[in-house]
Amino acid sequence: TTRLTHATPAAFAAHNVSRNNENEIAEDFLTSDVDFFAGGGIRHFIPQSMIIENGDAIGKTIKSKRKDEKDLVTSFKQQGYQTFIGMEGAKSFKNYDFSKTDKTLALFTYTHLPYEIERINSYGEVPSLAEMTKAGIEVLKKDEDGFFLMVEGGRIDHAAHANDPTGVIYDTIAFDDAVKVAYDFYQQHPEDT
Repeated sequence: TTRLTHATPAAFAAHNVSRNNENEIAEDFLTSDVDFFAGGGIRHFIPQSMIIENGDAIGKTIKSKRKDEKDLVTSFKQQGYQTFIGMEGAKSFKNYDFSKTDKTLALFTYTHLPYEIERINSYGEVPSLAEMTKAGIEVLKKDEDGFFLMVEGGRIDHAAHANDPTGVIYDTIAFDDAVKVAYDFYQQHPEDT
């Protein structure tokens, strides 16, 4: 639920001397061989000159944090990724048949995804963590050699830092819902999971 280039997701798909080098981390994702990405952080994937009007869940205009003209979204498309960008992408994501694609890049928001309580009450077009987990499993389960899926409810930590118990509770419940999706997959494949 964080930016994809945030510390935990980045550690699984990039190599960099600093967690703060998020533009470089986004570039590393292109050579990571990871088949499924979903979360926030469009700002590190679009060129400096690109502006996406009302592209964010909270109606914000999305501007790049890059200092160059690299369009990583286009590069992902060229590598065969199905892309879901901004709120239009979020709407498409919710209705997409993920059994039809082998690679996915989904970036829904400028920075982190909204806290779950905000997503439920105001930004329902943003997929839940459980919906993203389900889509990830659909994409990855086709691999005959098996797969590894990392799911992080990173906004739990953010809410805790902000002394926001309601945020912590709702994001923890959302994470539990995502674990249930993964557990349901396990129940169907107990010998392989």
